[in-house]
Formats: sequence, C-alpha cells, structure tokens
Amino acid sequence: MRYYTAFGFVVAVLLAGCEQGPSDGELAARIAKSRPAWESYQEDIKGQVGAGPVAQWDGTPSRLWFDKDAVFVAFAMKGYWATRDGGVPVLLRDPSGRVQRDLRSDRNGSMIRYTFERPKLDGMPAWLEIKYPHMERRLVLSEQGEWQASATAN
Repeated sequence: MRYYTAFGFVVAVLLAGCEQGPSDGELAARIAKSRPAWESYQEDIKGQVGAGPVAQWDGTPSRLWFDKDAVFVAFAMKGYWATRDGGVPVLLRDPSGRVQRDLRSDRNGSMIRYTFERPKLDGMPAWLEIKYPHMERRLVLSEQGEWQASATAN
C-alpha cells in the first residue's frame, strides 16, 4: 500500500510540473522564431509557440490606429496572457492582400499593443484584417484610419 501511495504522489508531482508550460524565456524565444502563414495561422502558432499557451490566449481587439510609419492594434487581455511579457504573433492583411506579422508587441497593464509597418497603399484603406488566436476579423476603418471596439461588439 505504501508503494501505491508513493507512486501516486510521484505521478501527481510530475503531472503538475507538466501543466506549467514553458518558462517566460522559452516562450519569448518561441514567439520570436514564429512565422505563421495566413492560411495556416491557427495550426502554425500552436506548433511554433505551443498548443497550451495558445489555448490560454484570451484577447479582444479594442483599437486600431495609424501614425505616419506604423499601424497599431491594441488588445485587451485576460487570464494567462494578461500578465505575460510579449504576445502571440498577430497577422495583419491589407486590401491588396499583403500579409505581415507584427514587428513587436508592448504591454501596458492588461493591454498588449501590436505594431505593424504601415501598408504602402494609395490613400487610407477602408478595412484591415487581423488574424489572432482563435479568430479572424475585418476591421472597417474610419476616414481617419481608426477603429474602436464598441461596448457591445466584443
């Protein structure tokens, strides 16, 4: 009986250690190397970043805006990713079909701001599409090139 109890304890400790996921350093390295394609994004990020961390991603786009050189997309984060440095790769596609991965992500509290190169288009696009864990969205922009989530749209 003592052997079964000891064996059960060892198994429980091993399983608990497996559920912790990668360290912050390992996760940052995986994110930096990740190069998901638009067509296979969901599968790519699970394989490149890790299925566990991606499954725990809980973010909602809250705002998109332009400056002279960049496009920014802010996500309100919950849970696991609300406190982690860095962010799972996000893709942006413009009306010409050009896809790009974020250049960087910056945390401010539970918000993550993703930075993209400004698309080289004639004029302001009417929309941009973003692909992020579990979702793909087309954001229809104002004439000033901004999008803001409504209180009921998320």
